[in-house]
Amino acid sequence: VVLLLLLMFSSTASSTIPSQDDLASQWTGSCYDSSFKDVTCSTWTQFDDSTDELVLTTPLYSLRLGKDDGALHSLTSLPSGLPLLQDANIWQFYTSFQLQQQQHKIMDNYNFSYSWNASDSQLSMLWTSTATSLTIEVILSTFPGHRFFDLALTMTNPPQQQTDVSYALLSFPDNMLFNTSSLEGAFYPTLPGLVLNKTFFATGSQGQSVPYPGSGTFADFGHLSFGHDSVSVATISSPDVALPTFLGFIPKSEGGLWRYRHDFGVNVTQGCMFDSALPCTLGIDGRIVVRIAVNGTVMEDMALYGLSNNMYPLSSNRANMAKTCILECPLSTDQLVPYPGMGPPPSIATKLNPTGLLHALAEAPLYKLDAKEANLTFSEYPDGVYENLPVPGLVHFVAFEPVNFDHWFPDYLPPAPQFGTGCDLQAAYLAASQLGHITMPYTNPTWWDPNAPTLSSELKNAGLTLVDVCSLNSTMQPIYETYPDVPPATGVVMEMMHPYVLSRWNRLMCQMSKHSTNCSSDFQESIQKQQRQPPSCDESKVHLPSDFIFEDQIGARNAKQDFHPMEQGTAFLGYQRSLYMHAKMFANNLLHTEQGFDKIARYEVGFYGNNIEDWSRNATYPWPTGAWTALPLSPFLFGTSVLYSPHNLDLNGFASDLTHACWVLATGTRFSMDVAHSRSWSQLNKEWYRSVGLMQRSVISRWTGFPIAEYNQLQYPVTTGTGVTETVFQLEIGEACIYNNCSSKYSVIKNWDTAASFQFQTDTNTYSVLPANGCAAMGVDSDVTAGWFTVFRNRTLSPTDAGFHFILEDRFCLASNLTTRATCIYHIGADTMLDARGPSCSSGQYKVSALDTKAEIISALSHTIGPDNMVSFNYSSTINTVHVDHVAVQCM
Repeated sequence: VVLLLLLMFSSTASSTIPSQDDLASQWTGSCYDSSFKDVTCSTWTQFDDSTDELVLTTPLYSLRLGKDDGALHSLTSLPSGLPLLQDANIWQFYTSFQLQQQQHKIMDNYNFSYSWNASDSQLSMLWTSTATSLTIEVILSTFPGHRFFDLALTMTNPPQQQTDVSYALLSFPDNMLFNTSSLEGAFYPTLPGLVLNKTFFATGSQGQSVPYPGSGTFADFGHLSFGHDSVSVATISSPDVALPTFLGFIPKSEGGLWRYRHDFGVNVTQGCMFDSALPCTLGIDGRIVVRIAVNGTVMEDMALYGLSNNMYPLSSNRANMAKTCILECPLSTDQLVPYPGMGPPPSIATKLNPTGLLHALAEAPLYKLDAKEANLTFSEYPDGVYENLPVPGLVHFVAFEPVNFDHWFPDYLPPAPQFGTGCDLQAAYLAASQLGHITMPYTNPTWWDPNAPTLSSELKNAGLTLVDVCSLNSTMQPIYETYPDVPPATGVVMEMMHPYVLSRWNRLMCQMSKHSTNCSSDFQESIQKQQRQPPSCDESKVHLPSDFIFEDQIGARNAKQDFHPMEQGTAFLGYQRSLYMHAKMFANNLLHTEQGFDKIARYEVGFYGNNIEDWSRNATYPWPTGAWTALPLSPFLFGTSVLYSPHNLDLNGFASDLTHACWVLATGTRFSMDVAHSRSWSQLNKEWYRSVGLMQRSVISRWTGFPIAEYNQLQYPVTTGTGVTETVFQLEIGEACIYNNCSSKYSVIKNWDTAASFQFQTDTNTYSVLPANGCAAMGVDSDVTAGWFTVFRNRTLSPTDAGFHFILEDRFCLASNLTTRATCIYHIGADTMLDARGPSCSSGQYKVSALDTKAEIISALSHTIGPDNMVSFNYSSTINTVHVDHVAVQCM
């Protein structure tokens, strides 16, 4: 896959806000290829049915379909003539949602007809079953001047009664085959995004198939690159609907052929009718739209996917990056965005500004505080945990519930008695807030313990049973799931929209969230008691004043076939919609969730899960070493709307060392730390975690709300243990940096090599060197330069036990209390000479001072001044036994 994506961006300012149709006109006017001067809009698509095939030809691609059955014989790239997809069916129903590998022919028992509308460039195809009267219409729409076409499937007539028909899966398109002999890479939408290369397809792999949404699959999108030729397949749906699909790459028995799997969970049975007591469930009101694009890079096609699904407006950098327009031809907004719905998701700033928590969260690393692992009482947290934390962060309270983790859900309060009382836990929350931390407890609204009071005594008192409040399998029994905890945890999958479940969750939010609404008078009374000096607490009315709520599995669960009567036969889609509706209903509590996907970004603040980092622990599962490359397109797709972090519980993704921290930084992810054992951190641990905390507070925070705009290879190849990449974050049109002083673009340089260092230009006249596995971040306007170095600004740094120095050069002193313009330098490592670029001064003279954590001067430092405002001085970690927090370079 071509990863060298050096894309140019442009925008225009206007005193008036143009309409969406005006924007669509402007967008389609930005065409990228003038090599088709002899082609007009009316002659762009040529249709020929004079042979035994239906042939549609444009300057960019050719489609060949069966004349008697509508089968997709081939999709060929032009002018190269390379087959992109072949031997596919347009659609096929299956009775089971299990993986189907054999090829099926749709013409059996179907009458097929077609018609071509030249004025609309549309081919209408109709299949009618001779046995069941099931009728499927597919409209193939080409868009003159653009490099994509749509397949819109509609079930116009369901199977008749008494036909013994039950379909659980619709493959659309079905059995798409591609040849791997010339394949360079296949994009796989697992968080944060990766490309499978030739090695994967050549190693006898059994393939990969995953559900969307769920299991870390963040988009219904796939892309195949054959060098200069490519094809992508994506579903277009409403902003509030994530159609459950199964995506993947499956090998065929024929040499070099693989199948791209694209299957939808449906529920189509005999006699079903839309909007009836026995509804048909297929897409949105019986309609599914698939968009196929040719000859775009993976980032361009992901940009088109996001635009088509209303993830960002037409007036955005990412929309401009789609680059679909080849010839200026009319294209309406409705054609480009078939389901406009509610508009794009709100930005993270829009979500958090009303609460005053935007800066606090942007600057906060996640501190996972597992009560069981810490083995402290809640009253010991201030001295045993909080005092060791390097910077104010997001304290994530985990495993404080009775019995054990994954037990006793949703009855988290009162907590496990060995750690203290509910009032003790409330006091620990208040202590964290007083020290500048923000708080977030772990919860799980989807899976509860049937032994906990909510599903035992309270459920019985309400006159209900598990069958009433749980998702049900095909035998109408609760769906049970067991997790491999110690002891094993067995729970039931909840029927999310059942009134009993909603009422219980609202009650929990009133106990745990400071943003809860619709709460009893006990909630207000508890808040008032907390505000007294000293705070008071009633064990029967404990309230944890959480700034955010973590809800496990909402963004990670696979869609299930739920047969509960409340779902009215909607199966996969009904269960998935219930997860979405839950997030919508409780969004005011500022929700974070496990993993996450595009459509739920509207209502979530944070996503947690990096499947590649987790899986890279094992060299052979699920992908062999050297068979894949990270390509972080999830922060590209919804980087303005949610903050992205490693999995909240899996320490594999935490910034525990240089390798992990730089992986996180390069993939657009925030920093997390495990602080359960912080009281026993060594001095080296403390220094490391301080560098991580500073990086989150003063660097990563700057690009909050900036989507990834480029992911460039600076040194080839980029595979396991080799290569260098640059990740670029760019401010989106219409958005603003959360600080007054920041760049419009930031880049992260990541050295993936496990043995060799990498030298790069820090700016025009200086270079720096990253160690193996090292990384650095820079603002395009030079507001900040930070990272882990062996050489910084041409100067070789002193030897250290860690093998590198951490340096943060902040030309606006974002984290300092200084009131005058200065450059602040934070350094962690052995004492060394440093060079830093000072602020622009009319006098050309500087004063250099060592400061403590309150920005009070410890001592003036001797220094020299070189060209380009370069100031040289000796950085010592302590002066006169006082710890140096940072050095300030100020104008005289």
